[in-house]
Amino acid sequence: MTELPKPAAPKRERKTRRTHKNSRDGCPNCRSKRIKCTEELPSCGNCLKKGYRCGYLEFPPEKLEIIRKKNEIKHAKTEDSDFMTSTPLQTNLSEGGVGLAKSEGSIVDTWTGQPKKHRASITIRRRKSSPGLSVPNMSSLRSDTYQKH
Repeated sequence: MTELPKPAAPKRERKTRRTHKNSRDGCPNCRSKRIKCTEELPSCGNCLKKGYRCGYLEFPPEKLEIIRKKNEIKHAKTEDSDFMTSTPLQTNLSEGGVGLAKSEGSIVDTWTGQPKKHRASITIRRRKSSPGLSVPNMSSLRSDTYQKH
């Protein structure tokens, strides 16, 4: 008698876990509650929000310096993603086809919460073109950011 091959065991599909950046230097309160620590010093944002005494206050100065340096690196990476609030663009278009759009507002540094002044302007020049010939609009952009003191 010939034996039939056994059917293969059904493969279990592994669920892929959502990835997130783990906080390795979280305060003891956040760790005990298993929530993401903001790692802000001297007290993390979660402890400040809840009115708790943050465990960072009891960390040795060497450990706090490591966390502080890590936060500076993280801050440098997120500097480009500052939140900007501004007034709408004001546009003036002259008969010659030259337009000027200006915007002034403030940028709030998401890390420090400190406002920065921001000014941007765009100059648009339109050239007359021959029928059938397409000439793209020329524009220049200028943006300045100032630290508000």
